[in-house]
Amino acid sequence: MIHTGICSGGESIILTALTESTVSCRLCCRTGMPWYPWWRSAETAAGCCGRFTMTSARSSDKRRGRLPGESGGMAEGEERMEAYSSFARVYDMFMDNVPYEEWSRYLTGLLEEYGIRDGLVLDLGCGTGRMTRLLAQAGYDMIGVDGSEEMLEAARSADHCGSADHCGRADHCGSTDYCGSAAPCGGSEDQDGSGCCGAGDDCGGGSDILYLLQDMREFELFGTVRAVVSICDSLNYILEEDELQKVFSLVNNYLDPGGMFLFDLNTVYKYEELLGETTICENRDEGSFIWENYYDRETQINEYDLTFFIREESGLYRRFEETHYQRAYSPEAIKRLLTAAGMKFVGAYDAFTREPAGEKSGRICFIAQESGKKKEAEE
Repeated sequence: MIHTGICSGGESIILTALTESTVSCRLCCRTGMPWYPWWRSAETAAGCCGRFTMTSARSSDKRRGRLPGESGGMAEGEERMEAYSSFARVYDMFMDNVPYEEWSRYLTGLLEEYGIRDGLVLDLGCGTGRMTRLLAQAGYDMIGVDGSEEMLEAARSADHCGSADHCGRADHCGSTDYCGSAAPCGGSEDQDGSGCCGAGDDCGGGSDILYLLQDMREFELFGTVRAVVSICDSLNYILEEDELQKVFSLVNNYLDPGGMFLFDLNTVYKYEELLGETTICENRDEGSFIWENYYDRETQINEYDLTFFIREESGLYRRFEETHYQRAYSPEAIKRLLTAAGMKFVGAYDAFTREPAGEKSGRICFIAQESGKKKEAEE
């Protein structure tokens, strides 16, 4: 299997899977490195660049969703444009109200309850890697999977810069292009000569993270992981029930026996009552955005059109436009799909609390468990 990617210095590289357990990097000619934890192994430290964004050649050109047809179904043969193309440049800028640190403590608390205090954890739909880095800081060996090359580039840059919140500012990265610098931060902000700017809670937690550019509906790993997490309504981007069930089946397949799956979803109530037909605007010195929201109760598809005005170094503002689609799923539908995928439904909380999910929950955190491997082994 051939994988392509970009290493920490920005050069294009090709990784060849020699077997299911080893890879080689053609950039630095290191071969036979173990798949896990090859990016932090002695061989890697001895010479391999060891930091890259990897994508499976078989699925790298696939999109995460498709445009709804006018009849309410999915348009035949039509794939939606990558939702996070321009948004990747400003995602963390406009998501700074999300309490990632609090959510991270919540997730680690749940994982510890099920005996998962370390080991491999997959962040599915990791985006710019904010949660991925926080979980890495908590002691987990993180893999991040996302279908947007731009989001993973921002994640990789943030790993080197220390914090995506500070990336894009000349006094931290030496570049006004948001998370656009492949090299670590330097200059006056380099406090200890390590190349880290020292800014932000994310600093120091991401250098060993493996990022994979893959469609979550067809993601592939070389082995199993102890847990899978997926937050910030990433799974709402799956617009068809059969495709969401396929994601659940893949998660079940790649979990260790008894492994845990923690994920959140926006609810029908949120789309119908809290968002609905609304327009949201925000104006800041570094940029502005307009969010125009539409929800179709019949198809349960939520559409939001985003317009960004981002200030450039010249002082002028560049305009970006994107359209995102998400689907609402009822808790009953999620339970049914998890069961059909072979997983055990454990529970559902009002997101990031220990209160049971209710009719007016805007976001629900679901807990599911791998089921089947132990029984198969015993047989």
